Amino acid sequence: MLIRFVDKALFSCDSGPHFMRTISEHLDDLDRMVDGGAAKSEIRSQIAFIGREVAALEAEYAQLAEAHAKLQEAHLQLQASKTETAKEIADIQAQQARRDSESPRFSGSGGQVERSGG
Repeated sequence: MLIRFVDKALFSCDSGPHFMRTISEHLDDLDRMVDGGAAKSEIRSQIAFIGREVAALEAEYAQLAEAHAKLQEAHLQLQASKTETAKEIADIQAQQARRDSESPRFSGSGGQVERSGG
């Protein structure tokens, strides 16, 4: 399962001049080395290489998970702020509507004052 994640998420960089082989390909190389009777030192070297790659991916995954958590928190704070702002705007509009309904209005001709709401 880890290998599938690694293959798809981080090693499938087939665009650009720096094509990176997948962990599965490196494991296939290791398998061929074992089947082909490669020297023990070559096999250990391949295992060490794969181990370093997996460790680097685990570290990168941890960093990405932390960054994702921070972004989620910031998003939640932004949503809360947006909700609070919308509530404040609605309160201001309601206050303004009350003031408008309570204040005197001038009629268009003759300068007469009309009282509304009463």
